[in-house]
Amino acid sequence: MIGSNRLINAYPSLSPLYGLVFGPLYGLAIFLLVNLVKYIINPKAYYFGLFSFVPPILSVITAGFLSKGNKKIPTIIYILGFILFFLSPIGKKVPYFIILDFLAFLLVLEVGDKITKLIFSNDLKKCLLGSLILSFSSVMVDHLYGSILGVYLLNIPSTDYKLAIPEYILERTTMSLLGSIFIVLTVEALKEIIKISDYLEEIIIKEFVKSEVIKSKEIKIDIDKELAKKYGVDVPKYDNIDKELIKIFKAVKK
Repeated sequence: MIGSNRLINAYPSLSPLYGLVFGPLYGLAIFLLVNLVKYIINPKAYYFGLFSFVPPILSVITAGFLSKGNKKIPTIIYILGFILFFLSPIGKKVPYFIILDFLAFLLVLEVGDKITKLIFSNDLKKCLLGSLILSFSSVMVDHLYGSILGVYLLNIPSTDYKLAIPEYILERTTMSLLGSIFIVLTVEALKEIIKISDYLEEIIIKEFVKSEVIKSKEIKIDIDKELAKKYGVDVPKYDNIDKELIKIFKAVKK
């Protein structure tokens, strides 16, 4: 790590995968469990002490919510990070240091709610694009808050931040690419497993149908029942909608 005698590991490349596979809450819980064990074994590896958990925690949360099509929380995380950075001495002297972080933020605003559709698309190019955006967005959150901690806890001078720009661009680009590869391989492996497992396919269909039923029940239907009865119009019912949707999915599969 430029400006100190510390080393940086490649954990940010796994953060987007944690968020995608386990979601924001379970991904966070698993991450904390793993890293608490690592911290007990080798606390020197965490150069910000317990504060070292903050950047990857926010990284996993960002990936988890983006994987659910929710860009609101990641947007808030980025904006808060920008405020903290620009209020710092480094933010005033080297504001352009977080240029890649700002690019990631713009991507979140533009396609943050479409990432999952891209990742799970049958088009491999779209899958690669979605995976790269998710990985890049998550990795740069980690970088943004790591940079903030470097300012406030290690007092790294602005000259070192300037020198670090080419290094971090190379480092974070590599991490993002590596993270996207992890995602694509995992998604493709899951697709193959689902294809050969009727049991897993049934579970996934039922979960999807359940979410669609919940959405449909949230739609308010304001119909005059007496008027409908007079003209022989049936009022929609939701009693068996889940069974009907499952039939449709199975029919399409055949």
